[in-house]
Amino acid sequence: MKFLKYSLLIISSLTVFSSTLYAEDDVISLPTITVMAEEELRDEFVGILPYQEDEEVKEALRYQVYKLESDIQNKEINEMLSKLEIGSEVIAASGIIGKVKAIKGEYISLEVSENVVFKLQRSAIANILPKGTIESIK
Repeated sequence: MKFLKYSLLIISSLTVFSSTLYAEDDVISLPTITVMAEEELRDEFVGILPYQEDEEVKEALRYQVYKLESDIQNKEINEMLSKLEIGSEVIAASGIIGKVKAIKGEYISLEVSENVVFKLQRSAIANILPKGTIESIK
């Protein structure tokens, strides 16, 4: 960082003090650096900076991104729950693993062991497991 500051200082002092260089009868002009105030920069980059400075616009954009992400996630969850059928091996959000024995509206019957059946809401299902998962962990 210091190198950048010092090099910028040297370059600007060279351009201020000697914008013309004489070398053996030829005149060479060096490029000059134009230092612009913050207001002038804003005028040049009108399309970028106002969005970065306006808190309401930033908040609205953040909300739109959040809403889009949650809509995508909800769509994936609804697709997974629509594939739910009797005999599917599932894991509930609580970590309970079992087979779906019955589906009635928004509720399912989940058999976790022989003669042990839990009734859960459909939305409590975290994921559908591959067939044979329950047998492989016994």
